[in-house]
Amino acid sequence: MTDEMDGKEDGRSSEPLAGILVQDDEGHVVLQVGLLATLYFENAGSQPVREAVAACFEEYRTLCGPHLHWAHPSRRGFQKLDAPPDVDPARWLRDPSLQNQFEEEGWEFYWHGGRTKEEASHFRVHALGRPRRGQEELGYFSASLPLDWFANHPGSFSELVLGWCRRLRPLHGYGGFGVMESTRLSLAQAYGPAAYGLARRFPGLELDDPLVHVLYLRHGIKGNNWLTVLADSWVKTLGGLELLTKKLGEGFTFHSYPGGVMIQTGPHPQLGDVNRRLEPVGYRQLAQVLRPIRIRSHRGFAAFGLDKERSLAWLTRFDSPLS
Repeated sequence: MTDEMDGKEDGRSSEPLAGILVQDDEGHVVLQVGLLATLYFENAGSQPVREAVAACFEEYRTLCGPHLHWAHPSRRGFQKLDAPPDVDPARWLRDPSLQNQFEEEGWEFYWHGGRTKEEASHFRVHALGRPRRGQEELGYFSASLPLDWFANHPGSFSELVLGWCRRLRPLHGYGGFGVMESTRLSLAQAYGPAAYGLARRFPGLELDDPLVHVLYLRHGIKGNNWLTVLADSWVKTLGGLELLTKKLGEGFTFHSYPGGVMIQTGPHPQLGDVNRRLEPVGYRQLAQVLRPIRIRSHRGFAAFGLDKERSLAWLTRFDSPLS
C-alpha cells in the first residue's frame, strides 16, 4: 500500500471506516466514506476555467470511468451510462458557442457509480459554475475515490489533487477522508445524523456540501484537512509563505502550483478518534494558523439536514480541546 493508506498509526488510519456502508430499508447504499477533494475557483464561466474543469473531469473518467454508472445533466435527469451520455462535460464545457449561456445560466454536472441513480458512491465527480450576478460567485470541482484505491493503482491521492490544482488554479480547497451521501436530498438528510455522528467522532472526516459552501467562501476558507489548498492571496494575508512554514514547522509538506500552495499534513490522511482521545496529528495546529482566514458564518449543511448550530460546531471542531 502507499504511504497515504498504510494504516500503521493506531486510530489514525482509514481502518475504522473501511467497513462502513449504510443502507436504507430497501438495501440501497445511502452513505459511504472515501477519499474526497473539493476545489473552489473564480471565473467559472470563462473559457479557460471551463476547459480546465473539462480536463480534470477527463482525467477522473480515464482513471475510473468503468465504475461510473450515472450522469447528470441529461434529458432524463440522471442518465444510466449504458449508452453515450446526452451531455459529455469534456466536450460541453469546451464549446465556445455556449459562452453566453454559461455566463447567464451557469453550468453543472454530477457523475457517480451507484447501482441506482440515488445511491451513494465513493466513485463520484461533480462540479458547478454559478451564473454571473453582480459580484461573481465561486465555482467548485469535487471528486472522490474508494479508501483503498491507491493500494491497487499507481500514483497517490495527493499527486492527483495537485494536478487538478495546477489546471484549475483554485482559490482554496481541501482533501482527505470524506463522507459520500445519496444524490437524493431527502434521503441524504434522513441519514444526516449518522454522517454527523461519524464526523463528530472522527474529526479528520470531511462533511462536504459544496453547493451550499460555495455561497460563503468568497471571503474566507472553509477549513483544513489532510490536504489544504490556498491561493497566494491567502498566504499573503497570513504573512507570507516563509512565515507560514515557520509557524507550522516539521510535519507539513508544501506543494506549489501556479498561483498557490497545497499544504499536506503528514504522509497520509488521518481520522483521529474522539472516543479514544486520538488527535489527527497537525490538523488542530494548522486550523489555528489558518484561523484569520477561515469563515465565521455559515448556514446549515443542507446535504446532511444539519442546522446552523451543528454545522458551525463541526466547522470549528479544531478550536476547542478534544472531548
